[in-house]
Amino acid sequence: MITSTAAGVKSLQSQMDVSIGQSVDRVNSLAKSIASLNKQISASTVDGVSNPNALLDQRDQMVRELAKLADVKTVDNGGGNFTVSLSTGQPLVQGTNTNELQVMPPRAENNLTVGSTYAGNVQFDGTDSHEYTLEVVSGGNAAAAGTAGNPSFRVSLDGGKTWLRDESGNELHYEISSSGGGSTDSVQVKNLKISFDSTTNFTKGDKFDIVPKTGLYWIEPTRGPQNITPQVDFDGTDNKNRVSGGKLATYFNVRDDNCGRYLDELDATAKSLIWEVNRIHSQGAGTSLLDYAQGQQGVSNTTVALGSAQAVLPDSSRLQAGNVNFYFYNKTTGEYVSSGQLDFDTATAGVQNFDPTKHSLTDVAAAINNTFPTQLSASIQDGKLIINTAAWQQPAVCPGHGQHGHDGRPWGQHVFYRH
Repeated sequence: MITSTAAGVKSLQSQMDVSIGQSVDRVNSLAKSIASLNKQISASTVDGVSNPNALLDQRDQMVRELAKLADVKTVDNGGGNFTVSLSTGQPLVQGTNTNELQVMPPRAENNLTVGSTYAGNVQFDGTDSHEYTLEVVSGGNAAAAGTAGNPSFRVSLDGGKTWLRDESGNELHYEISSSGGGSTDSVQVKNLKISFDSTTNFTKGDKFDIVPKTGLYWIEPTRGPQNITPQVDFDGTDNKNRVSGGKLATYFNVRDDNCGRYLDELDATAKSLIWEVNRIHSQGAGTSLLDYAQGQQGVSNTTVALGSAQAVLPDSSRLQAGNVNFYFYNKTTGEYVSSGQLDFDTATAGVQNFDPTKHSLTDVAAAINNTFPTQLSASIQDGKLIINTAAWQQPAVCPGHGQHGHDGRPWGQHVFYRH
């Protein structure tokens, strides 16, 4: 039902995209026609002698049609000296000259602070109905994840009015780290995987604007595209620096604000439902014994803490410290052989539990191999955990249903493979 509903909403968004494209084409066509009329009016006007009323009426009619598509304002200095601008100030028609609107694909641009020497660009993967503003809150050079002094950034979805926070109300800061190769590690921020193509000279105050959707831009040859995509702030008011009024704003608001927020709510509902069902399901033990299993969720970086944004793991922030039990049975007789919990530090007395703020997928594989050296063999392939057993036995896990222990459920209720 949730999937069907989401598909219906996305279909409506697609319809809005079609209407947006048609409206932009019509705006540009009207602007060119008005500029052409300005030229004719200028040639036909003789002060005190002739006044091309038919042409003036035709121009007025076109301006009225244009105003139905977007809020505009006009300045008439007589004859063909006639200007039509968006309500935000960008001119569409200046006498016989025109500037176009254009629907552009998802893009990002830098908005660096004065004196910044950062020479890279922000990169992203994913789509969203919101625009993302990234602001560097601590500068420097990116080193390995967890390194003291790594730069960090915060994220706003409303142009910097408010910043993303965790469930406790604390402002979220995302570490900028690098595993080498000249670019930074990807981090998961809401629906986007975000990274930078240069690792040095991040400066506090540097901003990066991401528009992970098609947007509306005013094209001016000497200045480049200017983002004028209609935008509704979280308080319900229109962004006065963007196009407002008319059919264009309505189409964008339906696509991004109405449909976008509804999809966010559907997604949150689905994630909560998935989490709670898996949480309950994971309390039991499977009825089938296994000698091989592969995790269903992969991580982007196998050496970073699984609870960090650099792991790029769904619901990584929900991972909890804890442990998991393994039970082993003789594969031939089916008789119980042994059981035990993972020990993440065999050199320390007692069983050391998993800690999502410290332990990586590499640490998990090592813990399996160190805790059960004769029973299990753990490895990682394409960011996913793989477990094999010795030929003479076959493991069961308790608690145990669902995917391996890095699919976003609390660690104490994880299993490593599907039953």
